[in-house]
Amino acid sequence: MHKDAAEVPAEPEPVVEEEEPMNPTPQPVAVTYPECLLVSCSDLVPLFEKGLGFKCDESFLEESAVNSVNRSIRKNTPYRFIFVDLDDPTLLLGRFMTSINQLLEQAQDRNLNIDVYACASTTSERMLKKCKEVKVKFIAKPMTLEKVQHLAALYKN
Repeated sequence: MHKDAAEVPAEPEPVVEEEEPMNPTPQPVAVTYPECLLVSCSDLVPLFEKGLGFKCDESFLEESAVNSVNRSIRKNTPYRFIFVDLDDPTLLLGRFMTSINQLLEQAQDRNLNIDVYACASTTSERMLKKCKEVKVKFIAKPMTLEKVQHLAALYKN
């Protein structure tokens, strides 16, 4: 370059920013804590874990189920839903729901909600009435992927 020529800085290259898509597809979040509690439903663990991709805790007694729910709320990792087997004669749905509702009322997050589902191999008017009364959604056995796959759409964000 000639010494007497004015030094003109080179023009910077224009920066081209890529636009992000309007509605990016959310990536599935790896959950590190159980999303559901299965009460007296050990036979459903493969269906919920492998079939639907939920991480599950199991409980076999009503009292231990209530304690598990309490612990999950205290740890700030509440279950998304609970699934109970009404064929278990030791589980009284009304008493169980009263305990769960008390825990939810005492929770610091006043908007906390844990849905409860029940299954049984037989149905009766009395059982269906009780489920409706305590706001439990009933699904008749046998449990199949088709009967529960809507849960993945509801609870998997």
